[in-house]
Amino acid sequence: MARIAIIGMGYVGLVTGAAFAERGHRVVAVDVVRKKVSMVNEGRSPIHEDGLAGLLERHVPERLRATTDLAEAMDGAEFVFIAVGTPSREDGAIDLTHVIAATESIRDHLAPEQIVVV
Repeated sequence: MARIAIIGMGYVGLVTGAAFAERGHRVVAVDVVRKKVSMVNEGRSPIHEDGLAGLLERHVPERLRATTDLAEAMDGAEFVFIAVGTPSREDGAIDLTHVIAATESIRDHLAPEQIVVV
């Protein structure tokens, strides 16, 4: 099974990571919000999504864990998923500030064989 890093633990990132863990993959999710990281590592969901609590209970810490350390999350990962927020700007366009920042932050930790998914 693959080792996967998920950058961002909101509705997209955490649910995706839990689903990958359910399929047998090893997932390390990273977020800048320490409280989210602590909750996930305790097997508790920081967000409400049907079925997510059960997935966390089943897979933390064996297949799913969280960290604030980007380098740790990416170390040995075959796939790196960027799942950060893309809020709307006032004009309705997508604000890619967080995606660009995440892309720049992973740059120094990427290994040649890693695949990045946005």
